[in-house]
Amino acid sequence: QTYKPVGEVKDLAFDARDRLLLGTFAGVENVEDEAIGWPGRCCVCIATLDEDVFAAALDGELALLKSAQDLAWTAPLPADRAQCLAASNDVVVVSTRLGSVVAFTNGSERWAQKLHEDDDGGGTYVIIHNNICYAAGGGAWAAFSLETGAPIIQGILRPRRCRGLGAAASNVIAAVEAGDSDDAPGRRGE
Repeated sequence: QTYKPVGEVKDLAFDARDRLLLGTFAGVENVEDEAIGWPGRCCVCIATLDEDVFAAALDGELALLKSAQDLAWTAPLPADRAQCLAASNDVVVVSTRLGSVVAFTNGSERWAQKLHEDDDGGGTYVIIHNNICYAAGGGAWAAFSLETGAPIIQGILRPRRCRGLGAAASNVIAAVEAGDSDDAPGRRGE
């Protein structure tokens, strides 16, 4: 099946019913019924939890859309652009290009951490795995308590430019771009 989105696609996620949702320049597009939630917003990243959709807009706002259509709440994000979202239970965690990691519950900030302050062109990525928030980017990585945001472990990321995080079983995996910031983007990955 092919779907032609209304807006340029920035991110995608599947909900609990395996429906494909897209974060686009037009809002959150529901591919199944071609509806657009939070229309007119540039949604740079989205995450789902059951049928709920969390979306971060380019202008620095986070929203919870119930069933991808009804706006439940919004919250302001740190000044730099949202890069990645992860959701688990009652917590949604947002990472930004410049290293902020912020957790929200019901639209209120729960905790915040600063992973790094350097824009290496890769951004900062987060995942939630086994009730721990993992973040990587800007030459650093860390694991934070999902409840309190307290650092569990931190380290140096080499190569420093992160392009994504994933988890399988008990492993957390970072995709990094080899080379320094002067290298051409996408030159090679590890």
